[in-house]
Amino acid sequence: MTTNFKESFAILIYNITNTILNNLTELRFFTRLFKVLCMTRMTIEWLPVLNPYVWPISLFYTFTNPYFRFFEKIFPTYRGTKHVVKFSHILAIDLSFRLFHYFVNFIIFINNISELYIKA
Repeated sequence: MTTNFKESFAILIYNITNTILNNLTELRFFTRLFKVLCMTRMTIEWLPVLNPYVWPISLFYTFTNPYFRFFEKIFPTYRGTKHVVKFSHILAIDLSFRLFHYFVNFIIFINNISELYIKA
């Protein structure tokens, strides 16, 4: 049975997207773990009793500092009279994980289209 170029291309796209999806499912676990680390760090920042420079708590700052520093350069920090609100941390968590979610959904969409084309 001979296949034409379009069908071969659809099979290739289907195989590539399946490989990407298999790797993304493993990556999704680590992104969720990192999100928990980020949320824990933000919670610790609001608790003045906890010292962020002692050992167990400093791990959260060590792992998340480069990530948050990148977004602090883009989005400013609001400094009020008594409190400081870091919008960059909130936007960093929401924006990056939302982009990852959209990327996964786009790959699933391409995978489904190529699968439909192969079956037709």
